[in-house]
Amino acid sequence: MKHLVFSFYFLASASIIACKSASSKTENQAVVSNNEASDAIFKTDSTLQFSVMVTSIFEDSKGSFWLGSHGDGLCMYDGEIYTYFTAGNGLPMGVDREFAPGLDWDDRRVINSGNQAGGVQEDKDGNIWCESAGKICKFNGKQFVPVPIASEMQLPKGVEWVACLDYLWFGWPDCVGAVLYNGETLNYIKFPVDDPRGFDRISSMCKDSKGNLWFGTMDNGTFKYDGSSFEAALSETQAAISRSIFEDASGRIWLPQNSQGKGMLYYENGEIHNFTKEYMTQFPETKEENLLRGAQTIEQDANGDIWFGTFGDGLYRYDGNSVTHMMPNRDESLSLSKIIYKDSSGRLLFGLGEGSVYVLRGDLFVRFDEY
Repeated sequence: MKHLVFSFYFLASASIIACKSASSKTENQAVVSNNEASDAIFKTDSTLQFSVMVTSIFEDSKGSFWLGSHGDGLCMYDGEIYTYFTAGNGLPMGVDREFAPGLDWDDRRVINSGNQAGGVQEDKDGNIWCESAGKICKFNGKQFVPVPIASEMQLPKGVEWVACLDYLWFGWPDCVGAVLYNGETLNYIKFPVDDPRGFDRISSMCKDSKGNLWFGTMDNGTFKYDGSSFEAALSETQAAISRSIFEDASGRIWLPQNSQGKGMLYYENGEIHNFTKEYMTQFPETKEENLLRGAQTIEQDANGDIWFGTFGDGLYRYDGNSVTHMMPNRDESLSLSKIIYKDSSGRLLFGLGEGSVYVLRGDLFVRFDEY
C-alpha cells in the first residue's frame, strides 16, 4: 500500500511542516557553492521557523525530514539543524500573489509561488524531488532544479501499468492528469475526465494494495484506474472536493468529500458507504453534525486507530468503535491540519496551521522540535 500526498500549489494551497519554539535557538547561514547559479546562502536554525501552515512531511532514506509550507519554502531537518530553501535561494522563483495562507481570511500576504513547496519524494537512486512554483524539481545537492517534461504518454495497461506503480507520481498543473518519473525522464498523462470549465486539477492520489490508482479532483469527483478500466468511483450526488484518499490496514479506502455536506465516505467490498451517516445513526447523541466533513488528511497509527485532520475543526481519532474529537491545544491556528505523516518508527507527525509540527506522546501533543 502506498499513500501518496501531493502538493498542488498551482491550485490554491499547499504546505509542509513546521515547528516553533520559545526556547533559545541558534541561527546560522550555510554557504553552498553552486556551479549553476551564484553561491546560495541558506538559513539554518536549531528550531523550525515556519509561520504558515504545514502541508507536507517526508522522511528520506537517510532519516532526514523534509518539511514543506504554504509560503515559507522548504526545510530539511537532519536531526540537529533545520536548513531552509526559499524562492531564488535553493527553490525556483515563481509568481507573487496575495492570499490568506491560513484560517484568517483577513490575514492576506504576498507570497511567491516558489515558496509554496512540498510534495517531496525520493527515487530509487536516493534523489530528492519536490514541487515548487508549479514545477517538478530535483535536488542536485545544492538546490532544487526544475526538470523538463519529456513527452505525453497514454494510460499504461497490463504489465506496463504494474511497472508504473513503482514510479514517482506528481500532480500535473495544466490539466486533470499526472506526471510520472520512470527513473530517466518525466512524462505526463492526461486522464479522460470531462472538464468543460478547464479549471479542474488532481487534489489527491492513492495507490492501493490491489494495484489500483485512486485520485480525487477539485471539481469532478473521485476516480479509480486498475490498469484496464478508468471509472468514476462516486456518483454525482456523492462527489465533492477530494483532498485526501487513504487505504487502511484492512483494505478499506477512505474518501472524504470536502464540500456540500457530503461527509466521510469509504469504499469496501465493491460498495461506497457514508461513514458520517452510519455513525450518526449508531450514536444519535453525537452532536458534531459535521463529523469528519472537511477532512484534509488521514493516517493510521501503530494501534490501528485512524486519524483525520481537518481545515479548522481539529483532529478526529477513530478506534474502530467510537470517534474522539480533539484539539492539539486551544490555539485556533492549530485546529487546521493539512498533513498527518507516519515516520519509519511508526509515530505520527501532525503538520498544523500556524507552521508547527506536533508528535503525540501518550495523551499529550508535543512540538516536534521539543520531542
